[in-house]
Amino acid sequence: NEKKGYLDAAQKDVDKVTKHFMRGELSEEEIAILKNPLITGICRDEEARPARLLGEGVYCKFLTDCEYAVALVNFTDSEVNRSFCTYDFGLTWNAGYYCEASDIFTGEVTDFSDALEATLPAGSSRMYLMRLIER
Repeated sequence: NEKKGYLDAAQKDVDKVTKHFMRGELSEEEIAILKNPLITGICRDEEARPARLLGEGVYCKFLTDCEYAVALVNFTDSEVNRSFCTYDFGLTWNAGYYCEASDIFTGEVTDFSDALEATLPAGSSRMYLMRLIER
């Protein structure tokens, strides 16, 4: 079950970070993730909407100001391709908008009209902050 796998993996990550935090053993990478203002902003969004599972390993959270957080997650032990389609949240290619997606970890910006795709190594994820842009 995808939801059960997500919850188990999330709890395992929380347990790991909590243990390292309590011991003062967080790596520089873990500290950078915890201090990333984009991640904390998504977690603290004023409307507090939950993320929705849109497909296997694809989660979307609607944020204020017409922004979206999209996570592409690979819970498997092998490489997979994940994609987020704008149609999944009601935006068709001819609606007069396109999406601008900023990778939360790298800052890389991608524009797309119909789908955002990523190849994910085993046990990895990509997270994007997206906004709609009128054509």
